[in-house]
Amino acid sequence: MWKFEVVRGVAGGGVGEVVGTVDGRSGADGEYRFTDEVGGDGGEFLYRIRTIRTDERVIVSEPLVVSASAVPLAPVVRPVAPNPSGSPVEFVIDSPALGDVTISVFDARGAEVRVLHRGPLAAGTSHFSWDGRNETGSAVPAGIYFVTALAGETRSSQKFVRVAR
Repeated sequence: MWKFEVVRGVAGGGVGEVVGTVDGRSGADGEYRFTDEVGGDGGEFLYRIRTIRTDERVIVSEPLVVSASAVPLAPVVRPVAPNPSGSPVEFVIDSPALGDVTISVFDARGAEVRVLHRGPLAAGTSHFSWDGRNETGSAVPAGIYFVTALAGETRSSQKFVRVAR
């Protein structure tokens, strides 16, 4: 098995630090993804990928310079906590001033269970809580659910599990 290390540094700075690893499949072509949750005020970052092969040989990619904004370009739903949960679930949404944003919970079939927010959402971080009830106030069954932030055609979702109490 191969391993990929994502190394982030500041453009014009030193070597950088490993900010994530992704396991690969030896001999398999594929697409690998990694999302760097860059905090702070944004800026320019330098990324390199270190490929560590099964024979311990290391291959380092050419650098890639990325400009990161402190404010997301679209609403972003952070990972859900607690997950799994039988109690209220907390959602954190990072959003630019995009105008109207709809925050909804969907079941695994894609049916909308409840709308938590519909309307303007200020730039920055917003917190929402879901008590496990649908629009009529009835408790929903245990299962897989998704929280989604929708602004225009831009959507961000996170999956979570609701367990029976």
